[in-house]
Order: sequence, then structure tokens, then C-alpha cells
Amino acid sequence: MKETLKTMLYSLHVIFHPFDCFWEVKHHKKNTFAAANILLGIYCVLVTISNQTTGFLFNFSMPEERNVFVDIISIILPIMIWSVLNWALSTLLDGKGTMKQIWITTIYGMTPMIISVIPCIIISQVLTLEESLFYSVFMSGMSYWSLILILLGNMVIHEYTLGKTILIALFTLIGFVAVVLIFIIFLSTFQQLIIFINTIYAEFKYRL
Repeated sequence: MKETLKTMLYSLHVIFHPFDCFWEVKHHKKNTFAAANILLGIYCVLVTISNQTTGFLFNFSMPEERNVFVDIISIILPIMIWSVLNWALSTLLDGKGTMKQIWITTIYGMTPMIISVIPCIIISQVLTLEESLFYSVFMSGMSYWSLILILLGNMVIHEYTLGKTILIALFTLIGFVAVVLIFIIFLSTFQQLIIFINTIYAEFKYRL
């Protein structure tokens, strides 16, 4: 457990030394999978807290209507889809990384987003609407920083050039959108089927 926590804290090294860190994660660091999952769990908890406590000027959802389960799924599911699709595409294009390594480097790359949650909660309590630009710039900066780190992590584990990494990422995002659309169509069809079955049942029950 101590080694896992030490490996987890190593994620802070990603922020300023991504190439060294991702290479270490791939080849030398132990317990990276467990450490990544702990980081993901922490992020889920922090986002859940953020959804409830962010200042009302910057919280565009109704805290009392939030569903914790949905919040967690909305974080984990995209990472899962990204990992599977990225692995599938990279396998066809001579990528060296495994699905496990994609999962780990993606979460490690999210470090700026993870460490930004608490500062965002704090500053949302004191900023006025006129100062909201600072909040937006800070959040956007951390998100873009994480995106860059995720791409660099992908490049290191697959041993790609930057151009090929960006190309694979674009194809992965296209696949991601396709999966989401298929899921929405399936869900809509399933709902219509349930409504149809309920209507038939109600009609049958009424005639009896």
C-alpha cells in the first residue's frame, strides 16, 4: 500500500516532466494500475463535492437534483471508451501500448484537472460575476494542460510521432462519438419498445 501511494504521488511529476514520467510508468514504476485507480477515485469524489459546493454563480446545475451515480459514470465511462478505442486503433497501426497502459497514462495525464478541483471550489466562493473570466481561464487552462499530457502519454507508450498521435486521437474521438450515437439510438429504441409493451399490456388488461 505504501508503494502504491508513493507511485500515486509520482503523478505530480507528470505535470512538469511528462516524457520522463510516462516512460517510467511504462517501464519501471510498480503498482501504477492501482495508483491510477486511486487517483480516479479521488477525482470522482472531488467532482461530486464540487457539484454540490461550487459557488452558485459558477454552478450551472441544481445540486439537489444531482445524481452521484450518474456523476461518477460520466467520468469513468468516457475513460473506458477512450482506452478501448485507442487500444483497438493503435493495435492496427503498430502501437506499442497496452489497454492497461492507455488507462494508466490517461488518468495520470488528468493530474492538472484533479488538483484544480479544490482551488476551483474555493475561488468560486469569492469571485464576483465580473471576475468570472479568471475562473473560466483557470479551468480551461487546467483542462487543456491535461489534454496535452494525455496526448504526450499516448505518444510515449505507443512510441508514435506527435503527428501520428494526434491522428490516432482524432480517429479515437470519431469512434467515441459513433459509440455515443449508437448508445443513444439503442436507448431510444429500447424506451420505445418498453412504451409499446406497456401500451399493449394496458390495452389487454382493459379488455379483460
